[in-house]
Amino acid sequence: MKDATTIQIELDNFLKRNGYTLQYFSEQSGINVGTLSRIVNGNRPISMEQLDRLTSGMGLEEGTLYDLFVDEFFVHHSLNWRRLRPFLLRCAELKKHGCIQKILSHLLEDLKQIPNIFITAEIMYENGWKEAAAILYSCVVETEKYQHAERLAISQYRLFQLSLGSDTTINLRAAIQFEPYKNRLPENFKLDAILQLANIYYTVQDWRKMEDLGDELRLLAYSVYSRRQFKEEESSFKSERHLVVYYGQGYLIKSAALEHQGRYEEAKEFIDGYADLSWFEGLDDEGLYEVEKFKLFAEANLHNINLLMGNFEGLPAYVTFLMRYPNEALPSSVIVLMAANKHGVRIDDILVQLIGLIDGCKNSYYHEANYTNRYINFYFQLALYQLNSGKSEGLDNILRSLEMSLNINNRGHTLACITELLKEWLLQKNDEKLSSLEGNS
Repeated sequence: MKDATTIQIELDNFLKRNGYTLQYFSEQSGINVGTLSRIVNGNRPISMEQLDRLTSGMGLEEGTLYDLFVDEFFVHHSLNWRRLRPFLLRCAELKKHGCIQKILSHLLEDLKQIPNIFITAEIMYENGWKEAAAILYSCVVETEKYQHAERLAISQYRLFQLSLGSDTTINLRAAIQFEPYKNRLPENFKLDAILQLANIYYTVQDWRKMEDLGDELRLLAYSVYSRRQFKEEESSFKSERHLVVYYGQGYLIKSAALEHQGRYEEAKEFIDGYADLSWFEGLDDEGLYEVEKFKLFAEANLHNINLLMGNFEGLPAYVTFLMRYPNEALPSSVIVLMAANKHGVRIDDILVQLIGLIDGCKNSYYHEANYTNRYINFYFQLALYQLNSGKSEGLDNILRSLEMSLNINNRGHTLACITELLKEWLLQKNDEKLSSLEGNS
């Protein structure tokens, strides 16, 4: 294929090399013999469907001729998105990202093509072709001349979504880069964007930022809800999740941020805000399911607040509750240990039960990065509890927490683990020094 410059030459050489007639290759490829004749003679541009049939008939890997097709498309075809979009989507499906880049280099000679590039990116995103979609979204971001255009904000949001993973530092960087565009998003996108930003700021323990986002999410969700009650057109509002999720999460995020700042009485007030959302109109089966989840979260979080305030009388009832809802065992155990460490309360028997619950289930509805961070917090708090009891396995759990922190690049927890290890090392050295002095006296 080194000497080939066109699909026509490739096909002609293939037929001659194998001694195939057009009639025989027509039967092999499923392409009409007349169409084949016109392709060989250079009298007919090739459609994408014909290109795939040619490729298959020639025994080549899917997409082998796509680079040549790109070169010829802009020579033989006037720009027609009904022809071009299926080819771009096929390139995305086959991960022919180089071809996509070549097509964009042609398209960007005319910036009027940006709207169609954006539409195609959205189709790729919905189909799960994320890498290809990112190429097109990046193109929109780099070339959109109207800085307040909705598609620019949505493209920035999609790039933000596509960049999220398990690396805490990368996630935070993506959040900071995206946030200036948040308020330019349509409301249905903005609701989910705020929720995702709150998840990221939870992992880096920026409670003030979380508090602000909780307020923003709650107010926006209620604004949409109120307008939906009075405007018929609002019934067409489509968001990633049920509207009650955003409203309830606004209260939950706010209460969690207050809890982590030690503002427990205020946190209780916001827990009340999502404890019973059965009044929310327009609840379908999905909405009712979410309302029940919020009721569950509220009960667990009230137990947490009471423990953090030093009220351990309800701990046995809390463990009974967690046995009924083991998915809550991990996040709840973090708080139980934190409260025990804070108030110097021994909970050895309870701890055995909690560890058994954690080992027996995997949580399914927490954000991935948050879930990993909960394990990091759990092992860290468990280590502190064990070290305070003089148990050497506490060091093993500090190291486990440190390893997990390094794996997701969580610098805050990494520093906390290293600090605790240094503290233990200094205590050990001090004990050795005292023992040496006592031995010499």
